[in-house]
Amino acid sequence: IYIGLDHVHLTVPHGSAMEIAGKGIAQHASMASAMKMAEALCAGRGFGDVA
Repeated sequence: IYIGLDHVHLTVPHGSAMEIAGKGIAQHASMASAMKMAEALCAGRGFGDVA
């Protein structure tokens, strides 16, 4: 999650991970966690219902 921008920006911590693309081994937990945090941040900044 990038802080200080005028919009929410999320990215996975491992980048595009082309070396594992299509292998079915990528983990989604960190991105899901970042999305939940972004939702909470947006709700607290007056973006309304972001769910």
